[in-house]
Amino acid sequence: MRDRLIELLKGATFGANVHTLADHLKEESIEAVADHLLAAGVIVPPCKVGDALYGIRRSAKTGETYIEELEVAEVMYFSNRGVRPFIIACFGGKKYDNADFGKTVFLTREEAEHALAERREG
Repeated sequence: MRDRLIELLKGATFGANVHTLADHLKEESIEAVADHLLAAGVIVPPCKVGDALYGIRRSAKTGETYIEELEVAEVMYFSNRGVRPFIIACFGGKKYDNADFGKTVFLTREEAEHALAERREG
């Protein structure tokens, strides 16, 4: 979450100005801003609408596991969910929360392929 927030802050532009925050602040300052925001309770989901995600699925017919590419349709926030404050909904009706990332859904195909290979070996 911290790394994603730092990247978002680096690319942030303000108003009609085409300069980014990274044009005005040193890396350490941007990291300090990110740390402050996170300590204050800012929640940064791992993806945004339109991003591709990669889920590990098991075929109901064959029992084989495979990787399915998904597209994020909606990011929903819930203040009453404690440490699991958001749900990522993908086209096709699949929904994930932050506990699913790195287990059944991944941000890159490479991460999904690595996890699938580990499952097949173990």
